[in-house]
Amino acid sequence: MSMKILLLTAISLLIIVGCTDLDDSVVNQTHSNDSVVNQTNFETGIYGTITLRTGNCMPTVCMNDNCSSSCYNGPASGELYVFNSTILDNQTELIEIIQNFDVRKSITNASFTEQGFYNISVAPGSYVLFFKVYSNLVCGQGDCSIIAVNDSFVHFDEQINFATD
Repeated sequence: MSMKILLLTAISLLIIVGCTDLDDSVVNQTHSNDSVVNQTNFETGIYGTITLRTGNCMPTVCMNDNCSSSCYNGPASGELYVFNSTILDNQTELIEIIQNFDVRKSITNASFTEQGFYNISVAPGSYVLFFKVYSNLVCGQGDCSIIAVNDSFVHFDEQINFATD
């Protein structure tokens, strides 16, 4: 009997916690220059945080209490470009985008905040995000992720890894 009560309590807690709406302060978070990222009238879009990992992140050997490492793991700064997911069907076009920074076919773009946060308003559809960090234009970690936007804002975080592991 006590196991049944415990199980019902756990399920109730999951339902209550899992049914919360997005906080408007998250969806409308601003850039460091105080301009709202969400500049369009769509009620749907993509938001999240981009983190960056660079440098020598190999395990270090400390000598005389000197443990220096050039490993950085934190918020990224750069720009984000949104493309229709159909861009993945054309390998020639995809290579052109990545090698030549050809972002003319992007639907929209935005900069990350100092905390790596972005918020882009787009119509419902399927999208691919490209991130410009330093002088690199990348699409995810290895594979481009297709993000399906339906009737709300979709949370999508990405870590860009340029580190030596």
